Amino acid sequence: MKLKLGEIKSVIIGLRKVYDKKLPVALSYSIASNEKMLLEKYKEVEEHREKIFKETCLKDDGGVPIMLKNEKNGTEEYTFETDAIKKEAISKVEELYELDEDFGIRTVTMNVIELTETDPKYDILTAQDMSALLFMIK
Repeated sequence: MKLKLGEIKSVIIGLRKVYDKKLPVALSYSIASNEKMLLEKYKEVEEHREKIFKETCLKDDGGVPIMLKNEKNGTEEYTFETDAIKKEAISKVEELYELDEDFGIRTVTMNVIELTETDPKYDILTAQDMSALLFMIK
């Protein structure tokens, strides 16, 4: 299955919301397996994003990136010599996030999903849960 690299984080967040529910073993295992694989790829993507910003941002005399605090959201952000350089770096990151990656997603059948509705020992999946799992249902 193909996913854009920029979609990985939201898929992981969705899987984590479902993971703590009482689920059939096949579903629980597939969620854990997919999350682990996607998390590894997400870390690679974020390392590459950092590399793009570190190559183009302003650095102090020791070569350490100069970071400024964003007052709106409290995060630290890279600084750039010009807006054009910043836009170019952001453009490269957006290009990275648009790349497709083919993942060997563990899938489950609807029969396994339906067990959550028919067997009282399992938690019922909400519409939000189902939306998070759609990519892994065959």
